[in-house]
Amino acid sequence: MTLMQTILENELILLTPIRQSDFEKLYEVASDPLIWVQHPSWDRYKKAVFLDFFNVAMESKGGYVIREQKTGEIIGSSRYYEYN
Repeated sequence: MTLMQTILENELILLTPIRQSDFEKLYEVASDPLIWVQHPSWDRYKKAVFLDFFNVAMESKGGYVIREQKTGEIIGSSRYYEYN
């Protein structure tokens, strides 16, 4: 599967293809255990678990980092997967 990634944006957010250099900043956001309380992967706040998630997003070629348009700060991520 090959996905063609592009930059997606509006006045509030900017989505750019995920890069290895995004890991530390993205993990800062994801390291809050409260984010994952109701998620099936409730322990994703742990660095080793998050690293696995991040690597799959990188390998998928469908991962995006979400930034606040005004500040440029990373606020999350998203990913296309199992796209047919």
